[in-house]
Amino acid sequence: MRILGVGAMEEIWAKAKASIRERLTSDTFNLWIKPLEFREMKEGQIVLECPNVFFKEWVNRYYLSTVKEAVQSIAEDDCQIYLKAAPRRSRSTSPHNGNGQMVLPKMATGPLGGIRLNKRFTFEHFVVGPCNQFAHSAAWAVSNKIGIHYNPLFFYSDVGLGKSHLSTAMGNYMLKKWPETRICLVSAEEFVNEMVTALRRDEIASFKEKYRKCSDILVIDGVHFFSGKPTTQAELSHTLDTLYNCGKQIILTSIVPPEDIPKMGEGLKSRLGCGLVVRLQAPRQETRRRILEAKALAEGVHIPDAVLEYLASHINGNIRQMEGTVIGIIAQSSLMHRPIDLDLARESLRNVVKEEERIITVERIQEVVGRYYRIDIERMKSKSKRKDIYLPRQVAMYLCRKLTNDSLEAIGKAFNKKHASVIYSIANMERKVRDDPREARQIEFLTEKTKGG
Repeated sequence: MRILGVGAMEEIWAKAKASIRERLTSDTFNLWIKPLEFREMKEGQIVLECPNVFFKEWVNRYYLSTVKEAVQSIAEDDCQIYLKAAPRRSRSTSPHNGNGQMVLPKMATGPLGGIRLNKRFTFEHFVVGPCNQFAHSAAWAVSNKIGIHYNPLFFYSDVGLGKSHLSTAMGNYMLKKWPETRICLVSAEEFVNEMVTALRRDEIASFKEKYRKCSDILVIDGVHFFSGKPTTQAELSHTLDTLYNCGKQIILTSIVPPEDIPKMGEGLKSRLGCGLVVRLQAPRQETRRRILEAKALAEGVHIPDAVLEYLASHINGNIRQMEGTVIGIIAQSSLMHRPIDLDLARESLRNVVKEEERIITVERIQEVVGRYYRIDIERMKSKSKRKDIYLPRQVAMYLCRKLTNDSLEAIGKAFNKKHASVIYSIANMERKVRDDPREARQIEFLTEKTKGG
């Protein structure tokens, strides 16, 4: 390669990045190419610096040829590319004081807040497929470079597609890698309730101290719950600004992207979406098969390939439903002393899956829920706030989101409710299903009735 000055090489690299941008999706470019920086020419090689070792290995494996082709095209020469990882910081400048600010006094480490880190939710147990590969890559990259890139990291998806698993896996990984890291994992609802309690007890200063000064990593699950709560939104906005300016890592989850959260200030929406916003999609059949197999292996049980293929082709629900199906089949096999075969699989799914599954509509769900709760559909669609009316309405809206492809706006229109009401109802039912086994069984029953006729 001909000898070029640093200025010329920086210009070539800038043009090469612009060329690569045209060939990749914006998400992929921003995540893996944009952070690469030209450092020097060494022994005839162009040295590009990566944020960390994992980043270097990933680019080397998946994007080096793309980078090399772009640089050679711009430079009109046979250039060689060498990737190197940025120097690691010493323990005295650990990831949670990376901006050089004053280190906080020694405090309790590990998870803080209402939700404990579920040790089962790890990267190793997260099944990666086309539906979530980008989200997994982003989570892994952030976990190895806290507060440097993609901050905040915002995951969104429908219910039960792995966003909570992934955000918790990040916490478990970072806590293992940096044991003194202070992680605060909390649901949006708990954040709101905790703030209300602090205001009532005149302890708001302690509340702010906890979230703004005592957290190196803040994970908030279900930020759509902040819809229509201006006081809490203002506090959250100040908290996020403080953490961001101090180089702390922020991880958020929601059922919708920031711009679609109703009744939320534009400033807060901007803050939520100013980092990296990533969607997790429903898994395809091959990924569903691997999820089912992973769950069976975690339970110490082997399920034949034919049974896995049958289940994967007939279950189109979320990951929680798939895992629940595996548990159910294992339980039936154990209790009834039967082998796990296609006959048992078909029997297990008799009321859940049909060979020709009917199209589920909002009207169908309203009919089933109305019959179950003995309530007229028109009353369910009314503005009444009586518990015997709003509870069935929330259940029905949750099932609509779970079982149909209708948008939140369409669901709201079907119930004469605004976008914010739909989001609140879904979030409320998500919490109930997660925390109350009876609610989970009731939803499962209504789901079966809706599908089975």
